[in-house]
Amino acid sequence: MKRIRTRIIIAALAVVMVANLAYAAYFLKNERQNALLRLQATIDETNRLLGSITAGPLYDGNVEQLEADFSSFLLNPDILHIHLQENRGDIVLTVERECPLKNCRLIEHKIPIMRGIDELGEIRIVYTTANIEERLLQSRIDLTLLSLASVLSLAVVIFLVARGLTRPIENLTEAARAMADGRLDQEIKPSGAEEIAVLGQSFIKMREAIREQMRDLAEKNRHLSAEVDQRRSAEHERDRLISILEATTDFVSIAEEDGNVLYINQGGRKMTGIGDIPVSEVEIPRFHPRWAAERVLKEGIPAAMKEGIWSGDTALLAPDGSEIAVSQVILSHRDVKGNLKFLSTIMRDITERKRIKEQIRNLNATLEARVRDRTAQLEAANRELESFSYSVSHDLRAPLRGIDGFAQALMEDYHDNLDDTGRDYLRRVRSAAQRMGELIEDMLELSRVTRTQLSRESVDLGQLAEKSLQRLQKLEPDHRAEVVIAPDLKAHGDSRLLSIALDNLLGNAWKYSSKHAAPRIEFGCVSEDRERTFFVRDNGVGFEMRYADKLFVPFQRLHRIEDFPGTGVGLATVARIIYKHGGRIWADSEVDRGATFYFTLSEAGLTDKEVP
Repeated sequence: MKRIRTRIIIAALAVVMVANLAYAAYFLKNERQNALLRLQATIDETNRLLGSITAGPLYDGNVEQLEADFSSFLLNPDILHIHLQENRGDIVLTVERECPLKNCRLIEHKIPIMRGIDELGEIRIVYTTANIEERLLQSRIDLTLLSLASVLSLAVVIFLVARGLTRPIENLTEAARAMADGRLDQEIKPSGAEEIAVLGQSFIKMREAIREQMRDLAEKNRHLSAEVDQRRSAEHERDRLISILEATTDFVSIAEEDGNVLYINQGGRKMTGIGDIPVSEVEIPRFHPRWAAERVLKEGIPAAMKEGIWSGDTALLAPDGSEIAVSQVILSHRDVKGNLKFLSTIMRDITERKRIKEQIRNLNATLEARVRDRTAQLEAANRELESFSYSVSHDLRAPLRGIDGFAQALMEDYHDNLDDTGRDYLRRVRSAAQRMGELIEDMLELSRVTRTQLSRESVDLGQLAEKSLQRLQKLEPDHRAEVVIAPDLKAHGDSRLLSIALDNLLGNAWKYSSKHAAPRIEFGCVSEDRERTFFVRDNGVGFEMRYADKLFVPFQRLHRIEDFPGTGVGLATVARIIYKHGGRIWADSEVDRGATFYFTLSEAGLTDKEVP
C-alpha cells in the first residue's frame, strides 16, 4: 500500500508542480513584456530629452555642459553608453559604465541632433536589459520559494488523507500476501468504506476456499511427486544422451519406419555435408552409394526389425562424391507392447582403419618374405659355422694330445736333465694343452647340443640330479656338502640333454660353494601361474647381478680361473638345452650369499631352427 500512497502523493504533487510552473511561466512572461514596454517608453523619453538638451550646447561648443548632462543621464541604470559625434568633427564626447550582468540584452539607438533644419551631429546610446533581468530573477526566486512552500503543505495534507484511505487497503493487502505465502491463519478485519468492507468479507471466503483446495492439492501432490521425479530423471538422462550424441564424430540418426528422419547429430551433418538443412528435407538413402543403400534396405533394416540389431560395413557419400567406408549399426526401438517406435543408426568412419589394415597386410607379406630370406641365410651361415667349429675342434684334439703326451714324456724321461725353470715350462705346457682340450670338449658338447634332435619322454630330474652329484663326489671325495633334492621333480624332455644341463648347474654349485665352511646345495621346484619353475641353489661365493647378462654367453667368466677353474661354456650349454626345450633360464645372486639358477621347461619345446 505504500506504493499506492506514494503514487497518490506523487500524482497530486505533480499536478501542483505543473500548475505552479505554468503560473510562474505565465507571470514571468507578462512581467518581461511589461518591463520591456516600460523600458521602451524610457528609451523614447530619454532620446527626446537628449536630442532637445544637446542641440544648444553643441551649437555653442560648450563641451563641459554636454559632459555634465551626459553624466547625469548615466544615473539611469538602463543606459550603459552615450557617444556624441559632431558632423564637423570638432567635438567628440563619450561617457559609459560597465554592465552589471554578463548575459543581458543590449539595445542601441542613434539620435540625430537638429537645430532648425540643420543636423549638427549624432548621439549613439546603448541601453541594457540587466535591470529587467535582475527583477525577473528575483521574481523567479520568490515564485520558487512560494511553490516549494505550497507543495510541502499540500504533501502533508495529501499524506494524511491518503493514509486514511489506504490503511484498510493495506490490511487487505497484507492478508492477500499472507495467503499467497501459504499463511492462511492471517487475521482479516474488514473496515473502512463499505466497498472495502465487502472486499474484506470476500477475502475471508476466499481464504476458506483456498484452505479446502490446499488440502486437495496436497493429496494430489503426493501422487504427482513420484511421477515428477521420474520425469526429471528421464529428462536428465535424455539431455545427457543428447550431449553425448552431439559430441561424437560418428554419424547418428533416428528415423521412423517409413523413412521420415527425426534427428541427425552434428557429426553426421559434418560427415555428409548437409549443414543446417532441416531433418524434414533429408533422405538418408541418398547419402549412400547405390550398393550400400541396397544392402541397408534389403538386408540391414529387415534384420534390425526382426532381430533388434544389425551391423555391417557400408559406405556414405562425401560432399565431393567420394565414398566413405563406414561400419554401420541399425537398431529397432519398440514400446512396451512391442510396437515399433523408430529406427536408429550409427555409422563410424573406418576409412583410415581399412587403409592401415591394407598397409599392415602388405607389410606382413613383405616382412614374411624378408624373414624367410634372412632365416634361410642365417640357417646356412649357422650350419657352415657349426661345421667349421666342429671340424676345427675335432681336428685339434689329436695335436693337443700329442703335445700333452710329449710334454709328459719329457717330464718323465729327462726330469733330471732339466732345471727348475725347464720343468716349470713343461708343467705350463701340459696345463695349457689340458685346458685347451677341455675347451675343445666343451665346444664340441655345445655343438652337439645345438645339433641334437629332441627325443621327448617323461624324465625324473631328481634321479638325474642324484647321479650327477654322485659323480661329483667320486671325483672329489674330500669335498662334503649338504644336498637337498625335492621329491617329484618330473618333467617332459630329452633325458640326455637334461642330464647335461643338470651336470653343469650342479657342477657349478659344487664348485662355487667348495670354499664355504658348510656347503649346501638344493634342487627343487616352485609352481606359479600354472607354470613349474625348477631351481638349483647354493650358498657359495655368488656374483654381482650387474654382470648377470654375461652368464649364458660362451667363454664369459665372472671369477678368476686361479680361484675357480672352468672354460665358461657350461652355462651357455645349459641355456641352449633349456631354450631347445622351449623354456627360460635366469639367475639371482648376491656376493658371498650364494646363487640360485631358475629354469622352466615347455611341453611343446622349440624346433632346432628356433633355438638361439
